[in-house]
Amino acid sequence: MGGPGKEAYDPNIEKRKNPRVEIELSVFFAVSSELPHNFFTGIMMDLSTSGIFLSTEQMLPVGTRLHLSFLMDTRRVEGHAEVCWIRKAAPGVEPGMGLRFLDIPAEDRDLIEFYIRQKKPTG
Repeated sequence: MGGPGKEAYDPNIEKRKNPRVEIELSVFFAVSSELPHNFFTGIMMDLSTSGIFLSTEQMLPVGTRLHLSFLMDTRRVEGHAEVCWIRKAAPGVEPGMGLRFLDIPAEDRDLIEFYIRQKKPTG
């Protein structure tokens, strides 16, 4: 499915190194590109200290860098992420993208780590 670095989602391969927790938060994301519309929304379905799964119909190519913003408790978390893999819609499967955090401010990363410690990680 494409050349090197063009990974599609494979549910049989677990590559995550960090524990994650299930969560549902609205996420706003923006892409600097030639697209006519470059602001999008999605739903964060899980969270780890290294990234998120973003359920969205707006698929972006693997390697795309974007700015994301979401509200945890009463605090806005913002930073940059990169699309690592995509998952197309299928019966019983949410479409979306696996995003790896590139730069998240230290205080936001601390909030994410605290949140994960308070929940039971799933993997």
